[in-house]
Amino acid sequence: FVFFFNDGLVVGFTAIASISDCRRIVAGGEGGKVRVRDIDRQSQKMIASMKEHKARVNCIRINNDDSECVSASSDGSCIVWSLTRFTRVNCLFASTQFKSIVYHPDQSQLLTTGSDRKLTYWDVVDANPIRIIDGSQTDIVNSLAITDNGECFVSSGGDKLVKVWGYDEGFLYYKGYGHSADISKVFISPDQNTIVSVGEDGAIFLWHMPNIQLSSDPSQYNSSQPHPSQPFAQSSNQPIITKTLAHSTSHSTHLVSDGRTSKSSTPDSQLGLSHSVSKLNLGNSRQYSASNSQSGSRRV
Repeated sequence: FVFFFNDGLVVGFTAIASISDCRRIVAGGEGGKVRVRDIDRQSQKMIASMKEHKARVNCIRINNDDSECVSASSDGSCIVWSLTRFTRVNCLFASTQFKSIVYHPDQSQLLTTGSDRKLTYWDVVDANPIRIIDGSQTDIVNSLAITDNGECFVSSGGDKLVKVWGYDEGFLYYKGYGHSADISKVFISPDQNTIVSVGEDGAIFLWHMPNIQLSSDPSQYNSSQPHPSQPFAQSSNQPIITKTLAHSTSHSTHLVSDGRTSKSSTPDSQLGLSHSVSKLNLGNSRQYSASNSQSGSRRV
């Protein structure tokens, strides 16, 4: 069944989320309103309209028990709403245009990103920032997704890269190259094996989710090795491992992995393109590279 919401013609829906049983949706629009609707097989009814944002709502997430949701807006605020009382519970403020937000699976923290190119960890209770790291050196970060166990998250944005991070240590373990324009959204599949990225180049890429070996022993981290957030240089004394992956079209797709990551040389631990759907001719050959850190300290 399909419902048509007339108010979308006026305000323009820019973010939407559904509770676990799909009987209620929460939508945000250009005008800053957050609206809640109950849906069944016969009808739909708007039960609440909450207006505190002063600009476009870019992202909405709902917590695990469907009792609260959080909305991220271009006005520099993220608001936590009660889905039972339909009032504001908490609010985060920063000098940025928030583009995306996710709950950590244990619901104790929020992770945000925006026009300031930062990845910010927030405490859910007091709404204070816990940690701020650079999400990109060059351009805006548009989207975030986090794994079900909370150990890793994925970011993407204007730098055209899909990045896989360790959550606790804040290290960048993998980069995926392929999009020729800004990446607007990134998702992780329910089985946690695939990353989906959607770009403004008209392409949808499916990537193999890497199997990152996280270490809780900070003494194992060798400071002489390049920092995980920096690309590894291809030196002559380090072998380059190349794996050709199947592709849905006739294009050949290659994954280049740094030779230091010998433990992660199997296909299921590499960030390689598994499938792409494109409206544009992006060339007959593309190269995707992955950089991996040996280990890191796991603390926030």
